[in-house]
Amino acid sequence: MVEATHLHWIFSVPVGITICLIGLIGNVISICAWYRIMKTKRSGGTATGIYLITLGIVDSGLLFFFLITDSLPANSKTVKNNYSYASFYSYFGFPIFFFFIVASIWIMVGVTVTRFIMVRFPVKAKTWCSTKRAYIGIAATLIPVFIINIPHFFNYRPMKVKDGYTSQPTEYGSSESAQMYEFWIHCMFMVLVPWATIAVLNAIIIHSMLSRTKYMQGLDKTASSKPERNKQDRQMTRVLLTVTFTFLFLLALQCITQCFFMLGVGKKETSWDQNAVDLAFAFAKMGVVINSAINCFLYCFTGSVFRAEVKKMFGFSSKSKYTGYTSTSKGQRADTTETFTESKA
Repeated sequence: MVEATHLHWIFSVPVGITICLIGLIGNVISICAWYRIMKTKRSGGTATGIYLITLGIVDSGLLFFFLITDSLPANSKTVKNNYSYASFYSYFGFPIFFFFIVASIWIMVGVTVTRFIMVRFPVKAKTWCSTKRAYIGIAATLIPVFIINIPHFFNYRPMKVKDGYTSQPTEYGSSESAQMYEFWIHCMFMVLVPWATIAVLNAIIIHSMLSRTKYMQGLDKTASSKPERNKQDRQMTRVLLTVTFTFLFLLALQCITQCFFMLGVGKKETSWDQNAVDLAFAFAKMGVVINSAINCFLYCFTGSVFRAEVKKMFGFSSKSKYTGYTSTSKGQRADTTETFTESKA
């Protein structure tokens, strides 16, 4: 039977470091590409671009702190037993890592809500999804997330042990109150609620897009905008399904396993249950890391606008052709707005 400790090391060091480095590079590319797309003002999706850039920054922070708080101590006992590192982990590293995890999830809620407005209320999208409101929405998301995350600053403190120093749970960190906070506030409210919100909103978006496709098929076949609109709907659906369900699957796997891990299921017995929970957590903890590292690839695979912009950034395409941005009518403008949101749901 595979030992959980060894599996944790594999996912924290060789696998974790590789995924994080690739993800950091991909997030930098994503941030630059979305900024360039916004700068050209080819669509009315500036708010979506702002959310996606913020998401790239938050995901980069998550990957960076995973390297520092998980990969580094797993690879070096010297660092792990150092007082400076134990202090850093206790007072800053651990709580900030959790902040980035939750912030990434709730920024994705903002992306989904923005897309929902653009699809369901295209006429009002220009007002409701303005640049100013996007910045306000991001601030209104990150500030409460940080405030709710404050208890994590009191979970650990550096303690003297035989081989040096380590981060030990405080009296609060070992208390039932901390357990209840982790389960009800962190797992249920901060993770499960946004998961359900994203799932429901995207189901409504998919239904709206399918209904629009059927409506367009019933129009006069001579309408010049029909082929392009149908293409945009199909592409948007593909982006939505690919990115959203990847996120929902990875987050669900990580959340369910972490909740069992936090509640100590199998921890009180030296049995198969303990090793099974540890093994499951070793796999599941990578879900949030992969989700934060894979965005650029999903954007490229499912979004022609993003893919063309990346090619242009690296000089592979001297003249990019962005379909869906030449429409001038109000109806076509609503569709181009949706096309711009080929992004993470």
